[in-house]
Amino acid sequence: LQRNPMVPPVILEQLMVDRKPIDLGQRLELAPGHGDYEFHYTGLSLVEPEKVKFRYRLEGFDKDWIEAGTRRVAYYTNLPFGHYGFHVTASNNDGVWNSVGAAVAFYQKPYFYQTLWFYACCLAGVALLVWGLHHQRIQRMAAQHGAVLAERNRIAGEIHGWICGQRIAVL
Repeated sequence: LQRNPMVPPVILEQLMVDRKPIDLGQRLELAPGHGDYEFHYTGLSLVEPEKVKFRYRLEGFDKDWIEAGTRRVAYYTNLPFGHYGFHVTASNNDGVWNSVGAAVAFYQKPYFYQTLWFYACCLAGVALLVWGLHHQRIQRMAAQHGAVLAERNRIAGEIHGWICGQRIAVL
């Protein structure tokens, strides 16, 4: 029996996002709202190419390698925003793994409501609303206090006038 020591080179053929091919040569920044991701890859072997096995991992999403067997496509759906790196490696018919593999990195942009500046604006808006309500309450309390004080002064004036009027009548 002869053992096959040649590691199969791995090629990342295509990245499809929502069934549309993406050019792998450019810096990949994907707009928000994409749902389906397909990574097409292959391993080259002249000795029993149908027995080439693959494993892949999406850094930033997968914790461990996923054993894909002979399948040559990896599927992901509804990835949250963030930085990702897709890595794939292959083994030949004798189980010798390619340690380098192939990789592609990309960035899934967030929706506007998932950004820090949006949260900061919301926080500032809530703070402004709370301040405005507090200021309105203080104004209302000051107006009530002024009305109560005016009523007290009126009553005091009437009582004072009545007492003074009684004294004048008594004298």
